[in-house]
Amino acid sequence: MNTLTRVFLVLLRLAIGWHFFFEGVEKINSLSLGETTTNRPFSSAGYLGEATGPFADFFRDQVRESDEEVLNRLTVVPLASGQDATMTPPHTRMPPGLAKEWKDYFDRFVREYRLDSRQADLAEKKLYQREDNTVRWLLEGRKRITKTFPTGTVEVEQTTAQRIEDYRNKVQEVRDMQTKLIPDFGKDVLKEKFRAAKTEANQMRLQLLADLNEQTEYMKKSLKEEIPSILGPSTVGLAASPFGAGPISAATALRSDQGEEILTPDQKLQRQLPAAQYASSNAVLPLQTLDKMVAWGTLLIGACLLLGLFSRTACLGGAAFLLMLYLAMPPFPWLPDPPRPLEGHYLFVSKNLIEMIALLTLATTRSGRWAGLDALVQFLNPWRRRQFQEKLSQVPIRRSQEHAAIHRT
Repeated sequence: MNTLTRVFLVLLRLAIGWHFFFEGVEKINSLSLGETTTNRPFSSAGYLGEATGPFADFFRDQVRESDEEVLNRLTVVPLASGQDATMTPPHTRMPPGLAKEWKDYFDRFVREYRLDSRQADLAEKKLYQREDNTVRWLLEGRKRITKTFPTGTVEVEQTTAQRIEDYRNKVQEVRDMQTKLIPDFGKDVLKEKFRAAKTEANQMRLQLLADLNEQTEYMKKSLKEEIPSILGPSTVGLAASPFGAGPISAATALRSDQGEEILTPDQKLQRQLPAAQYASSNAVLPLQTLDKMVAWGTLLIGACLLLGLFSRTACLGGAAFLLMLYLAMPPFPWLPDPPRPLEGHYLFVSKNLIEMIALLTLATTRSGRWAGLDALVQFLNPWRRRQFQEKLSQVPIRRSQEHAAIHRT
């Protein structure tokens, strides 16, 4: 390998290192500043949540609940054949996913505040009351929402059950587009129609989750007797009377949870329970942890490449990261186009793939020893120094053997 080749390989390493390092600095700065009028914190959810590749479900599950999990928290258990709705306690029909989430919080509440048996029984009754009201909200709650039509937008009033069904149908529509229509044509023929459907499904999802989380907060406040004076918009006219007398106001429904207080004054002074993390059960890491790992990982990879320190390991780490990005949104013609504009047009090969191959190429070289701290690390490594000294000690022996062979000849 000639000197000029080594120079350009070192320059390539420095260029990629600067790219990673600057990306890491920007991500860390955005996370440390938080959300302001001029700063939007870095999040992996935007990229991985829109994954379209063969491992799209895996990537999406790392940053958010799947649509199936959301629907499992929203879908009320249907009545059995011949079962009378007026004679069935509503809390027995709680959505399975939501019931498990609330039960987990309830168990933590009992443990953290060390409730005795009387307090635990009272807390359980309040939990059932909130579950009753939440099931009624899921079945009969009403809210004015904005719907988009080809001719424009309009506000309509819908029940929660109608909104859930619309969300279910929209999710199925998006799935059919992605797994049937687009692959059948071999290219993204739907384009804006597909992206509009995904956007609408996401909006429905976010609105329903926001209202559902509001119900969860009311459950927590009910256990602590912290009844808010102002209720959220999703609760207006949501409840049905437990005596079958028709709809009642949200404030009345919430006040129906009041009664004997569960916690003593001393227990109320204990630390607050941490907020529940609404994350996918398949998620490996919380989103905030994943974002910090990505930000600091790109920074460290870039710094190592710039300094020529552990350069081969840094090249392999950077290549693995770029492979993940490539697989999340590969530019395959039979997949939907990415939601954000690209620099140019890609077909099979993208900039992430090119940079990944460049890093793998650098991993096969000793660029960190040519110009970097790897040369110093190698020099200070006692094991390598011992090997070098052993080789030097064997030089005179080899030379004497060579001289003896020459004399014999």
